Amino acid sequence: MRKSGRKEKKGKTHPAKRPRGASARQELRESKSARLHSLLDALLHPQTPDERMWRYFYPLLALAFAARAAVALQGDSMLHFDEIVQHLEPAHRLVFGNGVTHWEFFYGVRSWLLPGLIAGVLKLFDAVGLDQPFSGTSPGSSWCSARSPC
Repeated sequence: MRKSGRKEKKGKTHPAKRPRGASARQELRESKSARLHSLLDALLHPQTPDERMWRYFYPLLALAFAARAAVALQGDSMLHFDEIVQHLEPAHRLVFGNGVTHWEFFYGVRSWLLPGLIAGVLKLFDAVGLDQPFSGTSPGSSWCSARSPC
């Protein structure tokens, strides 16, 4: 055998120098099995998380909630047409008797749970006398003229 000037990689033996036979194959299988078991153990049983990482979780969650609440309270309109069609319209129909029945509710594809809850709130407002929005404001009030025509 000729020797080349290159060095062999550590940990790997030349094919001609590998031991042959059933015991060598068994050894190779065991080493592969041990590596597979250590990999599976690392994946299935991760180490405990670092405590410093979780220190900011609750303040960050509170900040995210505050930002979401600020956007929700600041806005005075719906962002999606589906919010009206899928929730408010069926609730209005349940309370006041007029409205559109959409195919999702007709065929039972969509749940009546959320429109039913909204209908309960609308019925409560109707009982208190708040069934007509802006009924207490005059057309010249600042809210009516700044937001929408009354």
